[in-house]
Amino acid sequence: MIYTGAPKSRFVYSQLTEKKENLIAIIGIGSTNIGIGTTIVESYKIPPSALDEIVLSKLQTINTKKQEIVTLTTNNFNGGSPLCPIVQTTSFSSDIIVGSSKTVIEYNCLGVTSICSQAGRAEVRQDTLNAWTFPVVESVDTTKTFYTQGEGYQQVTSATLGLGVTNYLISNLDNRGGIHVGSTLIGYYYPIASGCAGTISSITSITNQITALRTEIANMLEEINALKKVKTEAQIDFWYENLGQDDSKKRLVGIQSAIYSMERNEIPITSYELNP
Repeated sequence: MIYTGAPKSRFVYSQLTEKKENLIAIIGIGSTNIGIGTTIVESYKIPPSALDEIVLSKLQTINTKKQEIVTLTTNNFNGGSPLCPIVQTTSFSSDIIVGSSKTVIEYNCLGVTSICSQAGRAEVRQDTLNAWTFPVVESVDTTKTFYTQGEGYQQVTSATLGLGVTNYLISNLDNRGGIHVGSTLIGYYYPIASGCAGTISSITSITNQITALRTEIANMLEEINALKKVKTEAQIDFWYENLGQDDSKKRLVGIQSAIYSMERNEIPITSYELNP
């Protein structure tokens, strides 16, 4: 349409038309960038995902070894009168149960006086790998502010490789020195007090293997986090690219509405300008 109103109105109309054309061009470029950005973000996930997978494999081995200790000590305890003596208080420690619930339980209660034996016991839970995540960045949800909407730790699994930012934790050990206990209970650990050198040696050997695997994981965390950092930066760039695209589309709708309004009301606008 050729707008033939008074000079100032024509100037406004031309400005709106120019902004409309510029926004259409920006949106076109944005669409191309978003297409490219999608590939970029997915590509950035590949390196940390590969290392996540290695860590998860090591965690599976750790949890399998924890199960071996649980089975060994539980079978010993369930033997009625244990073949190997069991610690009778909660004053015990072990790398595999630090941070878990320690209690003293009673068993083999005899007679009306309920004279019972006692045994220390601790929960043994799975080690897990977790990442600090910004969900709206991961999902590119531009309707929410990414740093104030649901951020928190999420467990990394085979279905969520490459997830999150930094600060990984595994049960009883993390790269910031804190404690994190996995949610899945493996079973119970009944610490052996003394004697049964062979059994104690087996437990010590398995525990040392767990400790070595945890050290390997801890050493990988810095490398994984370095990759996760650049991956997250790419995701944030992509998030802002989408946010800008959404904003440009909203502005285009507003400008188009203003253009339609001027076109529909050209006569009264022109009359007012010429005869204010």
